[in-house]
Amino acid sequence: MITPRRVVEHRWGDKVIPSGFFDQPGAENVSAVFMSNSGTISKFNRMGVQGGFGSERVLVIREGTAVDHDPNALVPKVFRAIVNAAGYAEQWVEGVSIFHNPRALHPVPDAWFPGAAHHHLLPDGQMRSLTPDFHPFGSVTRQWAPVDVKAVLEEAGDHTHMMWTMPRDDA
Repeated sequence: MITPRRVVEHRWGDKVIPSGFFDQPGAENVSAVFMSNSGTISKFNRMGVQGGFGSERVLVIREGTAVDHDPNALVPKVFRAIVNAAGYAEQWVEGVSIFHNPRALHPVPDAWFPGAAHHHLLPDGQMRSLTPDFHPFGSVTRQWAPVDVKAVLEEAGDHTHMMWTMPRDDA
């Protein structure tokens, strides 16, 4: 169980700024903050390969970390996928997080952005996060060329997409 602790301000040397964006005057006019850590050139490249625009001589592999839905998880899951593989699937909304303003004059319904992670601040200070089955925190996309992509996929077989949980050090 995470115990919330309210932070009123941040300090850096003589600089002091208020914390809690949604607590600021006028913030009730902001319904939510939409954030994507994956709106990158790499995502455009992966989506292009997924859409059939890849080269048979360029191998594309994505590796990263994703939400572990185990309530006792201390670390994220790690994943690796060959983007060129037939079973690879990625949506544009993947990796999007929406932080809902609890004081918004016009709240945004979760249903308006299916597939995104939705984060809500509860009255007791806890966060309730509703994340898709696969929700990446971040990833790296590696491209190799020239490569015989067909041969690599045949060798990989059923191992074109892997996800595993990092072992915990409970000591």
